[in-house]
Amino acid sequence: MQAVWNLRTSKWKKSTKFCTFFKFSDPHLPRVKPQRRKKTKMTTVRSLTSPSIVKAPTPNRFTSPIVRAPTSLGSVKTISRSFGLKCSSNQRTSMAMYKIKLVGPNGEENEFEVPDNQYILEAAEAAGVELPYCCRAGACSICTAKVVSGTVHQPEAIYLEDDQIKDGYMLTCVSKPTSDCEIHTHKELDLYSPSK
Repeated sequence: MQAVWNLRTSKWKKSTKFCTFFKFSDPHLPRVKPQRRKKTKMTTVRSLTSPSIVKAPTPNRFTSPIVRAPTSLGSVKTISRSFGLKCSSNQRTSMAMYKIKLVGPNGEENEFEVPDNQYILEAAEAAGVELPYCCRAGACSICTAKVVSGTVHQPEAIYLEDDQIKDGYMLTCVSKPTSDCEIHTHKELDLYSPSK
């Protein structure tokens, strides 16, 4: 009897066959114990629709722990308190709405309201006003406009330089209103004109 390393199962096994690879006859090697399969209890269930018998293993109560996951996070008030925030039930969060007046290249005027969390280009499209655009990311000058009155917030306008922003130029695709505004659209060519 020899101990042989089985490459397929990666275990030692006893063998009486002659093996040229990994053949050992050292009595100090670990002996391989035959592995017994665990028996599972079977239950018999009779089906109401057919007379056949179905056998299903019953789970061992020691090997299947019960883990309960939370079904909800709880109330907003409880979560807010855990982070040290104050929360009262009588407060409502509302958006500011600003009136925007767009003046086109031919003098046509369009007025609509824009919430403070929406881009002017998106609000204009929702109101049925067609404005030029290309990237919708502030990386080009197609949607350039000029703010005549009011203010806008445009931190994502990476195409414009600081002096152009100070002169009132804006990109409608990444600008959100911070007050009522009058905006002259189609001002892309004004960015590149040499005279002010």
